[in-house]
Amino acid sequence: MIGEVASDDAGEGAAIGATLGVVKGGAESRKKQAAAQSKETEATQQQATQQQAAQQQAAQQQMDLFRKGFGACLESKGCTVK
Repeated sequence: MIGEVASDDAGEGAAIGATLGVVKGGAESRKKQAAAQSKETEATQQQATQQQAAQQQAAQQQMDLFRKGFGACLESKGCTVK
């Protein structure tokens, strides 16, 4: 409609309208893609954080088990473990 009003040519107006539609559609598509990528990145970071916490917990459990066994070994030899 903008092109038709400016130059009284419906074909040119259609071309301008189509161009504006493509530009607007591309911008909306990029916004949606960026939002989806942001959500994906956030989910990946959250998963990595959870995995790191689980690894730390497993490492702590292994260390506790080692200390328990080490203490039992020392106590069997007559040493005092605090």
